[in-house]
Amino acid sequence: MGWGIKPGKSNREVYMTDIAPTLAGLLHIQMPSGCVGKAIPEITP
Repeated sequence: MGWGIKPGKSNREVYMTDIAPTLAGLLHIQMPSGCVGKAIPEITP
């Protein structure tokens, strides 16, 4: 939901720790240090 995000849904399990790397990928910035999650591929370009 939001600008540049296509509506849809996924049955894949994602975690709270995946939010920071996903946002970093959307903003094209470096991943936060100590980041343990993985970007959600359905959302990131």
